[in-house]
Amino acid sequence: ATRQAAIEAETRQSSRAASAAAAERRGFEALVNHDVDAAIAAFDEARAIWPEYHNVAEIGRALRKRRDALASLDAESWSQLYRDILARYSWGMPDDLRAAIRSEVAQAY
Repeated sequence: ATRQAAIEAETRQSSRAASAAAAERRGFEALVNHDVDAAIAAFDEARAIWPEYHNVAEIGRALRKRRDALASLDAESWSQLYRDILARYSWGMPDDLRAAIRSEVAQAY
């Protein structure tokens, strides 16, 4: 019974990680698409699933602080956000989305 309980716990943890990762990915995709509200919703969803998952809580806070400037599609605000995410909150970021965000920063110059 103990072995079965351990297997079930590991399966729940794996499912939780997959759900948090999927929500986090949607958040980064929304950032690449300059959709601040969708990004906030996705990072909040990831945080609700697993509060300590990568930097989802920190990114959600940063987005809420900058929501108005980002919602206006101010290019400099987006560029600064991308630089901050790459410098401070990129731990665990999927490689393809890291490259897309780096590309967004490069286009700003």
